[in-house]
Amino acid sequence: MEKINNTKLIKFPTFTDERGTVSIAEASKTVPFKIERTFHTYDVPEGSLRGKHAHKQNEQVYACLKGRVAVTLDDGFNKSEIVLENPQEAIYVGPFVWCTIKFLEPGTVFIVWNSRCYEEEDYIKNYEEFLKIAKNR
Repeated sequence: MEKINNTKLIKFPTFTDERGTVSIAEASKTVPFKIERTFHTYDVPEGSLRGKHAHKQNEQVYACLKGRVAVTLDDGFNKSEIVLENPQEAIYVGPFVWCTIKFLEPGTVFIVWNSRCYEEEDYIKNYEEFLKIAKNR
């Protein structure tokens, strides 16, 4: 993964025994903020795109619990794509990172932990506006 400002790969502590596998996500530890909101997306048709926006303040952690997604990260200067398909891994996405999520398999379950509750005014939904902001930061 090319270095994109305000992003990082997270490996969840994971434990396996005869009963199965458990991966741990803890606020302010593996998830680097206090979690205010969580949502999960599923039954998304294969090939569909979600996201296509950036946030001004909200921080997020993305994980794919089942299936596969391709996450395109863009800080206004560099772009990188990472495929999430292992529930032991996640990606931290800070403010001012444009994200597009492509669902690669039917049956995919994608979860997002957020540092803030939903606030419409926190979203940057126009890519050209995002680029202007990114270049002037």
